[in-house]
Amino acid sequence: MIYGYARVSTKQQNLELQLNNLKKYGCDKIFAEKVTGDYRKRKDREQLDELLSVIKTGDTLVVWKLDRLSRTLLQTVSILEFLLKNDISFVSINDNFDTKTSYGKALLYMAAVFAQLEVDLISERTLEGLEAARQNGHYGGRPSISKVTQSKMYQMYYSGDYTISEICSACNITQTTLYNYLKRFNENPDERPEIIAFDKPPKKEKIYPSRTVGRPTLSETLISKVQSMYSDPQYSVNDIIKKTGLSRSTIYKYGKQKRSDKNA
Repeated sequence: MIYGYARVSTKQQNLELQLNNLKKYGCDKIFAEKVTGDYRKRKDREQLDELLSVIKTGDTLVVWKLDRLSRTLLQTVSILEFLLKNDISFVSINDNFDTKTSYGKALLYMAAVFAQLEVDLISERTLEGLEAARQNGHYGGRPSISKVTQSKMYQMYYSGDYTISEICSACNITQTTLYNYLKRFNENPDERPEIIAFDKPPKKEKIYPSRTVGRPTLSETLISKVQSMYSDPQYSVNDIIKKTGLSRSTIYKYGKQKRSDKNA
């Protein structure tokens, strides 16, 4: 099956020229979209992604010009390598680029060589820049924690008196940093820091809410009401429970107390 792909960078540009040439070539299905070809600026090339997900061995991908596939050499070669690995032919109509021919495959390999050269040059320039920065006293990456902090962290961890959160808070480090240093010290005992005395941060005292033991004391008014009703034959204990909301044991307690007072 022959798939066509057409792309323009802005909404104002017209796809008609590309579409006409793709149809003239004999494409069975055409994917088209209006997005920038530079992945650094925009990654949601939905039509191209969908095309690459359905195209298979033996198929052919056709574009009007090679730069319609992508704006950068590295991205273009990456897609072409995917096609080559899966035995998918590639044709660029305007550039006379056809991987079905020996000449077309040779051009593909030449493009791959220049792409690798571009990667190597970027890497070399990056390393040179880092070396120049180091010579000027600038170092990349996160700064390491001081020896004093390492000792404090190490001592707190192995004392067993502190939680991980308390250690990280006292040393101003993350849990990841703590575990990375502990792993490093375990693998390299010679690097373990010397234990240096430091003021231990005070452990937070846990404050528990005050609790009242037992049931709260009844008011004198309620006690009098219970005792009055309890001594009145017309009220049963169930009646008193309904009117006061007290438990049966509480009613018996204060009602019998009144009887005892009378008997005394």
